[in-house]
Amino acid sequence: DLRSKLGTMQNSVKAAESKAAVLSEALKTQDEVLNECYVKIGTKKELQQAGLLKGGLLSKKKINYQNVNKSDFEKVDIRRFTSVHLASSKPKILTPLPNSNSYHFEKNGDGTITLFIDDPAAFWSVSNYLIIQL
Repeated sequence: DLRSKLGTMQNSVKAAESKAAVLSEALKTQDEVLNECYVKIGTKKELQQAGLLKGGLLSKKKINYQNVNKSDFEKVDIRRFTSVHLASSKPKILTPLPNSNSYHFEKNGDGTITLFIDDPAAFWSVSNYLIIQL
């Protein structure tokens, strides 16, 4: 009788360990999905060719959200994406941002600018996409 109970308990432990492994993998996948965002940096012409800009000569350029395709963007992990070097002296962030306290620009010696993300949670709170025009 004791051997039977021991065998049942060992099977229960194996089942619990298997379930814990599955839950751990699911948690890891969920964590990656929650922290992924997408970045697209390009000139006005490149962004127009990608179909991301809409508007005419007299109207203000706006992002065409209907043409946003994840495959055209670089996928980043917001926990590791804290700065990006921009090969431009006057870059424009086209996506909406919460406030200027979540990021800042610094000029480099060669006339280019680097974007630093000071508060990733706030910076990415409005949109999971970052579009920058050079």
